[in-house]
Amino acid sequence: MATVSQSQDDPLAVASWTDDGSPESKSERYLSKRLAAAGADYKGVALTTFLLAAAVAALLWLACGVLVEHWIVPGGLPAWARWSWLAAGCVAFAAAVVRWVVPLVRYRVNLVYAARVLEREHPELHNDIVNAVLARAHADETTPLVVKSLRRRAAKQLSTMPGDGVIDRTLALRLAYALATLVVLACLYELAAPKSLAVSASRLVAPWLGIAAPSRVRIATPALAWRMPDEPPAADAAARTVPVIRGMATLARGRQLEVQSEIRGLAADERPVLVVTPVRDDGTAEPASKAWRVPMGPGRGNAHVALLPDANRGLDQSIDIVIAGGDARSERIRVAVVDAPSLLVREVRYDYPDYTGQADETVAWQGDLRGVEGTQVTIVAESNHPLAAAWIDLGCDGKRDVPLTVGQHDLARARGGFTLRLSADRSAAEHPFYKLMFQPRSASLSHSEPAVSDKMEYRIDVIPDLAPEVSIEEPAEKAVRVPPGAPVTIRVRAVDPDFGLASVSVETRLKPGEEKPGSELLAGRSRKTFRGAATLVPEQLGAGPGAVLEYRAVAKDTRPEAPNVAVTAWQALKIDAAAPPREPPPQPDGGNNQGADGDAGDEGGQGRGEAEGMPEDGRDDDSGAGAGTPSDGKQDGKQDGKQDGKQDG
Repeated sequence: MATVSQSQDDPLAVASWTDDGSPESKSERYLSKRLAAAGADYKGVALTTFLLAAAVAALLWLACGVLVEHWIVPGGLPAWARWSWLAAGCVAFAAAVVRWVVPLVRYRVNLVYAARVLEREHPELHNDIVNAVLARAHADETTPLVVKSLRRRAAKQLSTMPGDGVIDRTLALRLAYALATLVVLACLYELAAPKSLAVSASRLVAPWLGIAAPSRVRIATPALAWRMPDEPPAADAAARTVPVIRGMATLARGRQLEVQSEIRGLAADERPVLVVTPVRDDGTAEPASKAWRVPMGPGRGNAHVALLPDANRGLDQSIDIVIAGGDARSERIRVAVVDAPSLLVREVRYDYPDYTGQADETVAWQGDLRGVEGTQVTIVAESNHPLAAAWIDLGCDGKRDVPLTVGQHDLARARGGFTLRLSADRSAAEHPFYKLMFQPRSASLSHSEPAVSDKMEYRIDVIPDLAPEVSIEEPAEKAVRVPPGAPVTIRVRAVDPDFGLASVSVETRLKPGEEKPGSELLAGRSRKTFRGAATLVPEQLGAGPGAVLEYRAVAKDTRPEAPNVAVTAWQALKIDAAAPPREPPPQPDGGNNQGADGDAGDEGGQGRGEAEGMPEDGRDDDSGAGAGTPSDGKQDGKQDGKQDGKQDG
């Protein structure tokens, strides 16, 4: 195809009608136009011829591959052969494009060749056009008069010739006839042959699709699902689908594999089987194990089903599976058996409430939770598979109560937490158990794995913040008669069994519902045990002769949100002017322990009071107002400490 000459020294290489600076004549313009039209016509015919030739070659390429797959290679060409056949066709097509199409696009048609084509179609021109082109191209070597004469004569003779059909189209027509013949033969073959031409063509053109080889029997792409041994088919079969991605599937160890495929065209005596080949984890054959065949039973419609390895066991080794039925074989599917996805508690961090005074701690590999109410627990869970999401199921009812955050760099670890709380009646934990739920990360972006609920249940024990205990030691009587102006000492004892007391006080009232806070014996300082005394003067609290002044002790613990409160029963002071004053009770340490007088009640009618306090071990305490003698304090302290120790124990 001598369309272009890349050598600049070739005297016949004339790519364009050069301008010598003189104004173009009518004959010159006419020759330039006819030569350009001839060149464009040549390019169009050449490109059409190439496309027709490529189509004929492609059909022949397909025909050879189809014939080999249908009649020479049993079961069709393997994947590597189809890839090689496709690569050979692509290389041949690319070489043809470089050889014939690229020059047509890149270069212009040689004017000498275009002139020769015109003269070939019209022999009566006698080389006048070629001579005119060459003379024009080499005007400096030719007499101008000769050039002008050649140009005029060539234009005059060319004007009498038709402008269409100057390029020979015989080869293009023959290729078109050949292409039509091949298409008709392909249609007849598709109708008459027992195997599908279209399927084989698809396998050759797209070997990555995994299409089964054509056969008399049609085997649809197998659908895989899993179930546990001795378990009936699940109602949520869609959630148990095992996806097949590029011929690979993944199954958790210990699960059964259900293979289902729709098979058509089987003869009456033909039964499909599932050929199972054990393989290693790296995909190589397992020499110690032999392949076995599993008969496929009938399913719904034309579907056939097989269960691997059997009805009582789960798979524990990777396998390759192929469905064989009649003259058909399905594409090989590799099932990689891996450990079942699981999510375990790696560590638990306990952030105890500040008021408890307990140091935060971290417990490793222990999922059961135990902590005082209000404790913030943070669970770090670790999986043997990358995670897409994870949750905490409080109550083990299948709800995703607390989402866990999957690490950005460690996809197998998730973190999250919640606060330990008691139930409404404070008798037990709000949620006595919890489980972990998670969704493994899928290998395919188009498929998501179902959520898995771990079988392990973890216990939650919430330790309640116990309420304090409070009692009135003096007066011991429920009701006593006292004069209105005489002071009455109220001795109080309070104990908090766990985290300490926040306040201890004495409340008074003249009528039910009109309680007024009395003397504050302990405030702003936490301690577990406390003893103190308050002095009440009835007339300063508005209780005159004939009135009844009731009082009780109140103790609150250090729980910040809703402190536990303990109160004693109401005791009464009956105001009688004729009653003798009460003797002040002896101090616990046996000495004269007198505290500072309190201020008169200017808020709510509080009377003059004095408070004294001492710890349970008998030593003086700065929370009280008095001090006792050393000897008596030691003796009484031992006795009180022994008694209180028994109660605390």
